[in-house]
Amino acid sequence: MAIRDWSRAKITFLIGLPVFLVIAVPMVVLAYRSEPPRVSGDCVHVDQALRHWMAVLPRIQLGMAEAGDTNLLPDVVAAARSVRGEAEAIQDPALRSTVTTLADDLDRVSSGSSSSPPKSFPDQDFVGGLQNSMSTGHALKLACPAAVNDPLPTQ
Repeated sequence: MAIRDWSRAKITFLIGLPVFLVIAVPMVVLAYRSEPPRVSGDCVHVDQALRHWMAVLPRIQLGMAEAGDTNLLPDVVAAARSVRGEAEAIQDPALRSTVTTLADDLDRVSSGSSSSPPKSFPDQDFVGGLQNSMSTGHALKLACPAAVNDPLPTQ
């Protein structure tokens, strides 16, 4: 086959195809491997339960330092109710029990009082519920690693 038999299209194709493959295949593989794991099954409900808990967690922590958030108790009670609703939908008994424990921890926080006299600490139920909810939240995250994998907000 002589050079004259080669058309410009053949030459472009034979040079372009390897270049395309060298660039496109690694990009597809990288995009597939860097895709975050999907939440499935019972972990969908764990994800939602953790989101309800995380919605009130910063205000609970703030209540440790300063009292005065009058809407905290109703919001914590609503979060506990929502977490219990998610727990009812979970099939795995151990996971359901752990999510129910998170709701119990939130109930304990709501039964405590963040409003305290000056220079004293919130009561034992408030602090204990917060501490237990942190441990329970960690246990749920270990059980469902793909739950609540949102990137941190940027300013």
